[in-house]
Amino acid sequence: MLKEIAYAYHLDEREVETQIEKVAPRDILDFSGIPIKIWHSTNEKTYTPEIHSKKYQVGNDMVKLSYHISENSYAFSRSIGSFFKENEREL
Repeated sequence: MLKEIAYAYHLDEREVETQIEKVAPRDILDFSGIPIKIWHSTNEKTYTPEIHSKKYQVGNDMVKLSYHISENSYAFSRSIGSFFKENEREL
């Protein structure tokens, strides 16, 4: 994704993370009032829920965490579609 952002904003790929940090520092991001749903596959071994998903739930009632079993991949897609339909609105 860094390549795509660098290309889109005419940046060197090594500058992308620094530029993002300037615009949206990680330590002061405020997502209150924004509905967020995190889908976590039970087969995911790279990122455990404790270090990846659950930390976003702390102090934010708008974050919903959903675990999905890989055998039922259709339910995973349906769940994503339902989330967007529930939170869709005109800006």
